[in-house]
Amino acid sequence: MLVSAVSFAQFNDSNVLQLGGTNNSSVNQKGSYQDSDVRQQGNNNVSNVTQGINPNNSSASNHNKADVKQIGNLNNAFVSQNNLYNEAYQVQTGNSNQATIWQDQLNPTAGNGNDWAKQLQTGNNNKATIDQGTSGNEMPTGAPFSAEALGFVSAVTVPFMPHGFNDALQTQVGDFNVAYTSQGGELNDSKITQTSTAVAVSGANKASHYQYGKDNDALTTQNGFGHLDNTLQIGNYNYSNVMQSGNNQTSMNVQKGNSNINNVTQSN
Repeated sequence: MLVSAVSFAQFNDSNVLQLGGTNNSSVNQKGSYQDSDVRQQGNNNVSNVTQGINPNNSSASNHNKADVKQIGNLNNAFVSQNNLYNEAYQVQTGNSNQATIWQDQLNPTAGNGNDWAKQLQTGNNNKATIDQGTSGNEMPTGAPFSAEALGFVSAVTVPFMPHGFNDALQTQVGDFNVAYTSQGGELNDSKITQTSTAVAVSGANKASHYQYGKDNDALTTQNGFGHLDNTLQIGNYNYSNVMQSGNNQTSMNVQKGNSNINNVTQSN
């Protein structure tokens, strides 16, 4: 068991509770008014909460909060927050889950921060990642996106500025779900809900949202197994809603510009 907590500046708060063996928790806070709660129960859980320092080594960070709960074995949760008013919330129940939240790794004078990310996983072998306006954002490359869509992406600079007030929610219940969200800009909203009935990893539901701009909304709901949804939105005031049920549905959505609307319903 390893517990490490380092805090600098003022009004930092950290609480770590671990039950069982071989748990690992590291909390590193630097800045003002930060709060971190980590609770782990079981074996081989790892939680790393870093606020205001990594990955770009900026020392200016304010009013960040992180709350991590893990129950089960082989869970992994990571939260990195930098600059103003970020909050992160992670809950994992089950085995072999991992969740990652990065938020707003910008120069403190370049963005307005104030992001809010939530993750909930129940079951086994789930994976959820939220990147919002950070240097760690993955960009869509290659299949399944077309060359034209990838051309749109090549014009996007990450970190995306101005940045702030983005909201991301990922909820996974069942086995073998994979969710990913990358958002840059302002007032973007991403929600992914997955309920899997798969009996093998090959039947995993996968959903990815990439949004860059202002006031874009992406929603994906997957019930069943083997579904794939990839949504890319570049611009302002775009809306995409994908609902998949049954099994092995595929949806590819690319919107560029302003005020586009996309509604997809698939079932069998």
